[in-house]
Amino acid sequence: MVAAGIAETLDQEGRVLPIAWTQTDPLLKDALEALRQSYVPVPTADLREAVRRQLNAPYVLEVEAVRSDGQVSVGARLSRNGREIWQFLSAPEFDGPGIKVIRNGRLDREATRELQQKYANQPGAQSFFVALVNGLPDWQSTAASIERTLALIIGSDPLRDLPARPRIDSTLDPVFLQPQYKLVPDATGDWQENVKDALAANETEKAITILRDAVDREPSDIATRLWLAKVLAEHGQMALGATEAARAARMSGRDPSLWALACRMALDAQQIPAAREYLHQATARGLEGADLHRLRADMALYDGDLDAAISAMNDISDEGSILTRGLVLALRGAPAELVAPSLQNYKGDELTTLERYTFAIHVIERQMPVWVMRLREAPVRVRQGLTANERRDLIRTGQELDGIVAYLRAAPIPAKHRISHEGRLLAMILLAKSAQESLAFADTSDRSLGDDAAMSLGEGLRLMNSVRENFAVERGERWQPAP
Repeated sequence: MVAAGIAETLDQEGRVLPIAWTQTDPLLKDALEALRQSYVPVPTADLREAVRRQLNAPYVLEVEAVRSDGQVSVGARLSRNGREIWQFLSAPEFDGPGIKVIRNGRLDREATRELQQKYANQPGAQSFFVALVNGLPDWQSTAASIERTLALIIGSDPLRDLPARPRIDSTLDPVFLQPQYKLVPDATGDWQENVKDALAANETEKAITILRDAVDREPSDIATRLWLAKVLAEHGQMALGATEAARAARMSGRDPSLWALACRMALDAQQIPAAREYLHQATARGLEGADLHRLRADMALYDGDLDAAISAMNDISDEGSILTRGLVLALRGAPAELVAPSLQNYKGDELTTLERYTFAIHVIERQMPVWVMRLREAPVRVRQGLTANERRDLIRTGQELDGIVAYLRAAPIPAKHRISHEGRLLAMILLAKSAQESLAFADTSDRSLGDDAAMSLGEGLRLMNSVRENFAVERGERWQPAP
């Protein structure tokens, strides 16, 4: 758990692209399959090195956390190209006494002494006190503290020469600003003022660090934890914000609105399984009305269940729902004559426009693999002779793409996304054109139309790569091209 959390923290910082030794990491899974190896929780040194070479990864970080008598001792070791370059602390599986820093195979005494003075609680061991809630250990909060501390040490010491490129994700959903969530504590004090001053000075990491320290001191303080969730979400760390919101919801016991908040944050971070669980918790605690229907509609759209989305929106009449209904029409393949008028009465503010636009792009991107697969296969299927079902799917794909084109033409565009929007619209037009050309190929047996369909698809996909990069830049994200 700690190792995966460190990987997530390092990923947010952006010095490296981490691959965690977990069953859910897709890159690790691919490497093990290429080596014809099965996943094991604790790999041997030989297997670890084989995977490193397969992934062409220069760095390997080993971490172990051991619980004992209300404390957690942590050990970490970093290697580069198979050679140990850095070691932190002493734990049962890590040889050598106490904290030590190794550079190029040699003990760096000065760096070791500085590290001991800065981080050691006692000679020969480094322990993190366990956070307690109602007298019981809160291992999640303790693990999060360990993850942040180790990531900070690693980033400021062995990886300090690698530039940081912090990940920035989506902006804050308007629902987070509703006053009933009480995301900013009413209490005033030195540390609260320091947080506000840091945020005003755009010193985000400083503000987050102060808030995390406050949460570690008082892990049962729901208001402070929610303030931390808000700051994390506003500054691009939506997944971490969702985690903190969920912890606050668990502590609150029966407040469904906090689970709804965690669900919304998880949805915006595209953590669908977590969002589904948080929505279940909110519903079980009595969430109802527009908040419930809005979340159900968005969840259904992420799942591709348009009927469920429409059913959930029957009792919603806010501005954002106008855009969502238009998106449903587009995904159903409705003609432009229906899609465009459905958006005419929208009068939402900039924040709602940005949030719903980002949501729509996420939904469209989740559907893209299905459209692309059908379009890639279409010319080949036509040459072999389309079955009735294949023809129906191709017609449906063309209608859906035409609907998305109509939606992108009619929907309000956030000012920050105008450049990527123009490219996205053109890319979707090319994909819709590919579907039309494949159908014309099927109707006429003109092979040149099959070639045209493949060319339109290729041009659209090449353009989409640059669109995604522009979209990420507009949002302040680090962009990773598709492999």
